[in-house]
Amino acid sequence: MEHFEIDLNIWYYLPENYQNQLPLIFSQMDGWLGSGGFGLDAGFWYSYNTDNREKYVSSYHEPSGLHFNAFMHPAEWQEWKEEIKRIATEILGFKVGEPELGDCDYSFGHEFAEK
Repeated sequence: MEHFEIDLNIWYYLPENYQNQLPLIFSQMDGWLGSGGFGLDAGFWYSYNTDNREKYVSSYHEPSGLHFNAFMHPAEWQEWKEEIKRIATEILGFKVGEPELGDCDYSFGHEFAEK
């Protein structure tokens, strides 16, 4: 297994109507356990243990977007991250992806950021 990280263009400053959809998105993913009591943007899949002893995925917001850490087999990770992008795009109504790869609507949401 290997460690992976990605950021998705689901910015922390998006309005509540977007943020409130995160638990719905998360719950549709394989391995969903819950937020661990850390809020709407937090998520844990497969394990609450994030010290790379067992498979896990976790999420939280950073200024760079919705951040995911994972420890799993590379092929499984590739499938998992493509699935969360697909589900998030369907539910949120804009192209969700990785800004660093340019596979998303990078500009959407910045109009909600505080100036």
